[in-house]
Amino acid sequence: PAVLGRGRVGTQEPKRPNILLVQADPIPAQIITGQEDPPQGWHSTGQGKLAPAPTVTFEQTAKDTARYDTLVLPLDIGQSPDAQVERVAVTDAKGQAVGIGDVCALRITTPKGVDYYVNDLRWAAIATAPGLVKQVGPLRTDARAAVIRLSPDGAVRTFSTVGASLLELNGKAVRDR
Repeated sequence: PAVLGRGRVGTQEPKRPNILLVQADPIPAQIITGQEDPPQGWHSTGQGKLAPAPTVTFEQTAKDTARYDTLVLPLDIGQSPDAQVERVAVTDAKGQAVGIGDVCALRITTPKGVDYYVNDLRWAAIATAPGLVKQVGPLRTDARAAVIRLSPDGAVRTFSTVGASLLELNGKAVRDR
């Protein structure tokens, strides 16, 4: 693996599939291999023997809770690691801001389009009943969790929700085809 920028790490094998890891918050990334103190970057080869192995670390300092919302994107052979991840502001039904500790909302942009990912963490468990209405960028939903994929021109390609009775994009209902 290699550090590909702040908050971005991936493999870059020209003749193999690769993987890209992108943090929602651009925090420093580091690859550690065979570090003695503290021990990091090792794997067991069996019989109590260790061998150096690259280990990805992302580092941040937080007073209360550190959040690591990470995109893990498999890449086809030759596919460019061209993906951007950004947090999307969330408001409740009354227009009040909802914090990232309550709802994780991400916009993932690639050459294939835009994905919105919403995970309402205010629920104790994944439920099937509709939940709390929230506005996430152009989305309005009461889903516990939702993913919606848009084409580069903004058309809905596919979507999936858990516990939703409402899913709108730019004020229009999103429905099964």
